[in-house]
Amino acid sequence: MRAVCRMRAVCRMRAVGFQLTARTPRGEQAGGWVSPSGRVSVADSAGIAYAHSTREGSRPRTRDRAVWTMTWVAPSTGPVHFNLAGISTNGDDSAFGDLVYATEVRLDQAR
Repeated sequence: MRAVCRMRAVCRMRAVGFQLTARTPRGEQAGGWVSPSGRVSVADSAGIAYAHSTREGSRPRTRDRAVWTMTWVAPSTGPVHFNLAGISTNGDDSAFGDLVYATEVRLDQAR
């Protein structure tokens, strides 16, 4: 199975970003990422593929919207845990006004 993931950040910030993984319950890589544009890249660390925003992808397309598109190729079996972290910053080089988000989503059966 191939799934196209479109993520959208709604913000009034100057820079945004994300990092996304797909893992088995044992923490191993689940499926794979394909990035069709310069806004998303995939990096490997210790056998885990991390889809993440690039420098180009960290610029919101409009004042309050950022969109990233990538394709995930599912493994033959599940379940799969998706771990997502996102950030939006106001660009003032301080520790104030920046927002960090994190979530986990579980799919019981990848197909």
